[in-house]
Amino acid sequence: MELEEFIKSIESLDFNDVIKRESKEYLTKGYRSVSYHDKDDDKKFITNGMKRFITKDDKTIFLLEAINYLNENLVEVDKKIGNDVVEPSFGSNSYIYELERYQDHQELKEKKPKLQAQIFYAVRELEKLGLKNLDKNAFSNAQVHDLTRKINALLIKIDELAVGQEVIFNFIGEFKEDLNEMKDEFPLGKKRWYQRFSGVVVSYFGHKGADAFYDLIKPDIMKIIKEIPIDKFLH
Repeated sequence: MELEEFIKSIESLDFNDVIKRESKEYLTKGYRSVSYHDKDDDKKFITNGMKRFITKDDKTIFLLEAINYLNENLVEVDKKIGNDVVEPSFGSNSYIYELERYQDHQELKEKKPKLQAQIFYAVRELEKLGLKNLDKNAFSNAQVHDLTRKINALLIKIDELAVGQEVIFNFIGEFKEDLNEMKDEFPLGKKRWYQRFSGVVVSYFGHKGADAFYDLIKPDIMKIIKEIPIDKFLH
């Protein structure tokens, strides 16, 4: 293989997918590498994961994946510990079942502050990499849920409009991929997220037929950005 062909073959690879896959593997299995006896284990969970990657960009992707993964777990834990579970009385007919339920509930209550601590350390590591003041303009869980729902609605609308039009609108596949990636980038904070979202939208106009297509999806795009005053975050 000629050098030029080799370079082109390398450039065609999507390393971001590799990084995300490696990140998810560590996040789902890496907990086994920390003991949870050391007070710094929550921090080590994050820093050990970062050591798997070399460049600043790769570490940033890992941290974003970590924050998303941990936030999803935190939401699930909050749902499960929403109702208090009383310690059962010994000797009751369902004592064993109630005891197991109580113990599970206690474990979840202990897990919550650990997840919060890991998110804290991941945010601080992102700030060390140059993403400043993330906690001051962070999305709430409700905002993340709402924006994710609106992006999904936009993707459905695009699919409906694009049926049989893939040749004319040959940018649609990449546009959808970029929109899907936006659902993983909420940890960037509002300012950077909206800068990124605006950049994604604008980058596709100028393609053949793109302006006409934009007119069709503009109402759905406006639903995504109308809730928050964009000017506040773009300056």
